Amino acid sequence: MNNQSNPGLTLVGRWHQVGPAADESTSMVFTNDGKLIYSIHTGDKTQIINMVYEVSGDQIITDQPSDPRKEITRFYFEPSGILVLDHQGEKTRFMREP
Repeated sequence: MNNQSNPGLTLVGRWHQVGPAADESTSMVFTNDGKLIYSIHTGDKTQIINMVYEVSGDQIITDQPSDPRKEITRFYFEPSGILVLDHQGEKTRFMREP
C-alpha cells in the first residue's frame, strides 16, 4: 500500500502511539529539517532519544548520532490518517497530534 502519492500525508509533526494499552507508550516529533525526537513514556519518566531521519519511498531511515547505526522502518498511512510503522514485522500505530 503506497499512500505517498497523497501530498497531504506527511510525517512532519507530532505523533502519539495509539492502540492496546501497554506499560509504556511512545511519541514522536518529525521536523522539516530531518530531526526525529522519539520519546518513551514509562510511568512518570520519559526517555528522549534524538535522531535524524530521511524518507526513501515507503521507508524511514533513522540514525542516532550518539550511537550510530541506521535502522529502516516501513511506514504507511491508513485511510483515517493513522501512521503505521512496521519495524521487522512489529506494527505500531500513531495518531497525529493537533
